[in-house]
Amino acid sequence: PVYRRTDQGLILVFKVAERPILRDVRYVGNEKIKEKELAGITGLQPMHAFSVATNREAARRILEHYKQKGFLFAEIELQQGGDPNDRSVVFSIKEGPKVRVTSIRFVGNEDVSSELLKLRLTTKKRVLWTFGGQYDPTTIPEDVVLIKKYYHNIGYFDAQVEDKIDFSEDQGSVVVTFNIKEGPRYKIRNIEIEGNEIYSEEQLRQDFEVEEGDFFSARDLAGDVSSVQEKYGQLGRLFAKVNTQTVFTKEQGVVDLRLTIDEDRVYRVGMINVHIRGQHSHTKETVALNQMLLAPGDLADPEKIRKSRARFAGASTWESGGPEAPEINIQPVVDPSYLAKNDRNSDNIFRGADSYFGSPSKEINGIQPLKEPLPQSTAVMQELVPTSYQAIQSAPAGGMPAVPGAGHTFIPTLKPEQETYRREERLDREQAAEPLLYQPIELNHPAIFAEPTEPFVSPMTMGEQPVIRGQNYDNYNDPPNMIYSQTPQGDLLGPQFQNPQLPPGYVDLDVYLSEARTGRFMVGAGVNSDSGVVGNIVLEEQNFDITRFPRSFRDVADGYAFRGGGQQFRLEATPGSQVSRYLASWTDPYFMDTDYSLGVSGFYYERFFRDWHETRLGGRINVGKLLTRELSFNTALRLEQVDVSSPRFAPGLSPSLDEIVGNNFLGTGRFTLAYDTRDSSYMATEGFNLSSSLEQAFADYDFTKIDLQGSQYFTVYQRPDGGGKHVLSMRGNVGWTTDDTPAFERYYAGGFQTFRGFQFRSVTPLEPDNLGTNGAAIGGYFQTLGTVEYMLPVMANEALRVVAFSDFGTVDRGVSLQDFRVSVGAGLRITVPQMGPVPIALDWAFPVVKQDTDIRQIFSFYIGLTR
Repeated sequence: PVYRRTDQGLILVFKVAERPILRDVRYVGNEKIKEKELAGITGLQPMHAFSVATNREAARRILEHYKQKGFLFAEIELQQGGDPNDRSVVFSIKEGPKVRVTSIRFVGNEDVSSELLKLRLTTKKRVLWTFGGQYDPTTIPEDVVLIKKYYHNIGYFDAQVEDKIDFSEDQGSVVVTFNIKEGPRYKIRNIEIEGNEIYSEEQLRQDFEVEEGDFFSARDLAGDVSSVQEKYGQLGRLFAKVNTQTVFTKEQGVVDLRLTIDEDRVYRVGMINVHIRGQHSHTKETVALNQMLLAPGDLADPEKIRKSRARFAGASTWESGGPEAPEINIQPVVDPSYLAKNDRNSDNIFRGADSYFGSPSKEINGIQPLKEPLPQSTAVMQELVPTSYQAIQSAPAGGMPAVPGAGHTFIPTLKPEQETYRREERLDREQAAEPLLYQPIELNHPAIFAEPTEPFVSPMTMGEQPVIRGQNYDNYNDPPNMIYSQTPQGDLLGPQFQNPQLPPGYVDLDVYLSEARTGRFMVGAGVNSDSGVVGNIVLEEQNFDITRFPRSFRDVADGYAFRGGGQQFRLEATPGSQVSRYLASWTDPYFMDTDYSLGVSGFYYERFFRDWHETRLGGRINVGKLLTRELSFNTALRLEQVDVSSPRFAPGLSPSLDEIVGNNFLGTGRFTLAYDTRDSSYMATEGFNLSSSLEQAFADYDFTKIDLQGSQYFTVYQRPDGGGKHVLSMRGNVGWTTDDTPAFERYYAGGFQTFRGFQFRSVTPLEPDNLGTNGAAIGGYFQTLGTVEYMLPVMANEALRVVAFSDFGTVDRGVSLQDFRVSVGAGLRITVPQMGPVPIALDWAFPVVKQDTDIRQIFSFYIGLTR
């Protein structure tokens, strides 16, 4: 500004210079990238202000964009627009070739295959001369680090990796070569454990995978560290730490391992506070409390905290990843005396009716409950912030006293729309008399919770409802009193608990969850050699609440009606060429906030068999419970109207077929006990699965059926990194039913699900038996089937596996092995992530022991697609 003096005073004068106007913008030489895309990058438009600095920045942006697209040798020249006197902008572009990776080579890798190393790389080569393979020079150093890391993790500590880049003459393609010097693979000489007082070294090493003389493996070592932490976690030593150190010795290729343990102290769970993110959540907080594996007063086991978070991530009710992923924050508290009032041995049941809370005189994990609280005084707080709901079946009318140092109190306040739940209110945390020994801890790092969620729901099979297990893992016998009783192991809780002045520490668990989109509409299709072509349409709500009726149209519009209870509701239509099914089902995995599940379903089923047309209309009620982590119990009541029509034979030729033609009313009660330790439902590699069931029929038929099934999986071989597993599996089942069982409830075998090499339901007695393969398949009263299968991957990414197998067994009129059959074969398992978790199965089987009435089927398959 400029000042002018006048008789009237000072005059302030502003001198303004108008910026020139940009007349036009041109891009010359661009062929691979359209002008519209470049204009969006530069932001230059005619009739806008002209700026030399802006034009130069636009040229830089264009060059950067070309390099990101793979045009590494592109050149951008600002022909016009670099002079202040210009009014036009012209970019001269020399694009050059788009550089693609045509080959990735490894030199010097003797112990690790090239295909396996390629899986670790960020750089990928071109596919079919056209797709992918863009060369990015910034990823090459990252790939060198990844290769070194892989070698170091399997014991090659001296491995060296250098990269070499070779361009073609036209600079359009590049060959990336990694020169590797593997060096020796280090073995472990000694394993030392320090700092352990509660457990002996022998106890800690009992479950170790790593032993002296083994090759070093970071994966196995991490598993052993986890096993040590799990042992301490079972005692409530939440913050116990295990530090590992690899000590190189003077001997080449030999290291020592040193594990240093900080046992810390025992902690118990104080309050569990559920925070559902968002301003308008509709899910009841009891849904989250039911899914927790811990309750107030339990030992603070970090493994149960981790598995609780994994449960939240695996539940369809909550968001599983990203910034909205489930979090469980641990907040140590200073004065835990409030838990003396919250006596777990009283009749008050929090988190539902949980029998694990025990009787009034029962000690928990060897620790006597506090009988009287320590002296306390708490200021009266007016502001209340809601946190979590807990069931009030026997809650005291006066509520709970305030909590010193932790900021909790129990207020008997009812939410208007939930009269069966009592609010637990959280006060602002009072100023502690002394600083906290520990700051809030977050156990939400991806490395901690990366393992897959335990599948609690068995895969659904045709005609059966899934068994939904309960939520309580803790139905074990109490261990001996480790403080006041002598045990062979000594005092597992440590010498500090001999001092009655030092009670266990307490931690609050703050659970942060975000509601997921639980309503789904899915369309799928499948084809297999047993059932032909089938379609699939599913309407599903994974957070259903059968008791939350809408009170207004706004409840429906806002998504509050029939939602928020953690129940599952499903409508399914599966029309097909040979089989069709229509289903409506409702399931509550924590019925009335207990560890029992309840399921109700109704269905219509239609199947065109070779010898008759069958339709079923009925319903089923299931009640289940998870007795332990692996053991589950289920009981089911089934009522069906079975209609059999269009028999292939005239009356009198097949008595078994004659007696079922027409309408049949069938009722059965079934009891099932299952024990499952498999690591996966679809592609298990370890563990076993056993189940036994007893079914009794009533109404039009009175028969008894007993079934026993089992499977065992062994990992015969695996790579040092844990992948590439060769799996040997053995499966078998035995079934028997009384001779008054109708033909539509008897046993049949044949097809890709039961007996490969034989046509669907062709392994069965025929009637009449003098017609050869033309007789009617009437089913057997006894069945015994078995399978031995060996599966191994043929690709490094395990997308393609080959299997060799043998199926054997028989279905007969009585308990007999007279008509035993055997088939051998091979097949493929193709995993396509876009098509769902179940792999495509292609099998070729050849009967080597068969009967004259059998119908062979060499090829069987299954292909499914879900969207």
